[in-house]
Amino acid sequence: FMNTLNNIHTLINMDTGKAQDAVERLSTLMRYLLYDSAQNTIELKKEIEFIYSFISLMKLRHSDEVEVTLLIPNDIPDIKIPPMLFISLLENAFKHGVNYPMKSFIYFEIQIHEKTLNCIIKNSIHKTVANQFDGYSGIGLNNLKKSLNLLYEHNYKLDISHKENEFEVNLTIPV
Repeated sequence: FMNTLNNIHTLINMDTGKAQDAVERLSTLMRYLLYDSAQNTIELKKEIEFIYSFISLMKLRHSDEVEVTLLIPNDIPDIKIPPMLFISLLENAFKHGVNYPMKSFIYFEIQIHEKTLNCIIKNSIHKTVANQFDGYSGIGLNNLKKSLNLLYEHNYKLDISHKENEFEVNLTIPV
């Protein structure tokens, strides 16, 4: 939040329209975190609003060297999912997938099928970034797996692939 507020402060003098939009996005994030995320389930539409707001605020922090692709269906069915299910994966994509001044990418896709929801998140990997995090234990992914086991037992699918230049997480949950 502090980085976002600093970015908005800078934007006020440069582009008031963008600054106003950023404040609105930050407000959406804060409302979601304070009120909506306390529920056991949340409408998928609200989760997607949260993701849009998060990504737009992250774009403020990153240069044009980061290509962000969002593929989300236009018609979102009235289904509920656990709140903040995808955000740790998306945060990791920005944290580990962006390296200046190199070109980087973040890819986020939601596919909705009859009885499942599939979320695909990909990000670039740069040798310097990959080496920097070799010693990390992947606590976030381990915590996500534990949460998924509590929520769905074994009725979900989580595939993680680490290629030379790309990291991909593919999560499928029942809806």
